[in-house]
Amino acid sequence: LSDYATVLLNRGHLPGTIQAHMAGINRYIRWLDTQGVSSPEFFKAELPRRKRRVKDVLSPEHLRLYTQLANELDEPLRSAIMLFPCTGLRSNEMATLKLNSAKRVPFQMAGGQTRDTTTLKVRGKGGDERVVPVLEEGVTVLHTYFDRWRKYHPDTQWLFPGRYAGHISTRALREAVQKIRKPLRMTFTPHTMRRTYLTSLYRQGVDPLMLAKIAGHSDVKILMDHYLALDE
Repeated sequence: LSDYATVLLNRGHLPGTIQAHMAGINRYIRWLDTQGVSSPEFFKAELPRRKRRVKDVLSPEHLRLYTQLANELDEPLRSAIMLFPCTGLRSNEMATLKLNSAKRVPFQMAGGQTRDTTTLKVRGKGGDERVVPVLEEGVTVLHTYFDRWRKYHPDTQWLFPGRYAGHISTRALREAVQKIRKPLRMTFTPHTMRRTYLTSLYRQGVDPLMLAKIAGHSDVKILMDHYLALDE
């Protein structure tokens, strides 16, 4: 088991993945004991086929069509869907944004420069908070949203209120994305917007370590391997 863990580590697997492998193997061996088998019998392993995860991002043309179709939705779905490629948020993070989450703050770029940027305070996986910069197109969406629709719904704590109470549902967001996806004949998801957003920031000069913080990743390798589509 120790040698196997070393091989996995040398092949670039993350420690959490290796621990999951070890837990599964140990559980299997304990189960064998309950079946009256004192030790495993080893056979030649059939190696799994490694599938490369596609780093799909929206091209500028598809992004323009996506925005046009999203613009036809009713509020607050319209603004939420248009913000996906401008913020890289997960569906549940977008749905649970607080009304006071948007702020204008100086944001550090690569090389030490700073830029005044509209940001969103987001509560992500595990309840951890992070600050996410909004691309300029998204800032325009937010201004329009507050001026034309949101100011007429002042009695709620959520940025995107639900139809009857609370915040908008993640199901409504996913269904809206599917509605846009159908005429485009594409298979993108909110995660596609997440990769599109992070790739855009990287091209604008945001440092990978900062990008990992924005995405809510503790490991920069996950960001580089699965999210940045630099060849697109």
